[in-house]
Amino acid sequence: METDPNPGYRSHRNHWETGNPKGYEQFEKVLMGLLRRLLDSNKRVQEAACSAFATVEEDAAEELVPHLGVILQHLMCAFGKYQRRNLRIVYDAIGTLADSVREELNKVL
Repeated sequence: METDPNPGYRSHRNHWETGNPKGYEQFEKVLMGLLRRLLDSNKRVQEAACSAFATVEEDAAEELVPHLGVILQHLMCAFGKYQRRNLRIVYDAIGTLADSVREELNKVL
């Protein structure tokens, strides 16, 4: 976000928004890495990845739209894999995703 107090973050965010190919490639790598970690067998890794993904969801919003299919696949797989404690984090991630991409989510379903 433009108003974020962290200049490094604003800088990275700006690259994603302006369509900088390298910035977008980096964003895709981070996103796919987080999605893979959502399905890790270690509960702590799952929790950390899901929390980090929720932050990305809030900040990236419309940049997530082209990836909604793969994001939803990973989140649905997480439902089958996570135990009770981490399931709440998955629910939160899905709610945050819906808030971030709004009506675009309906187009995927």
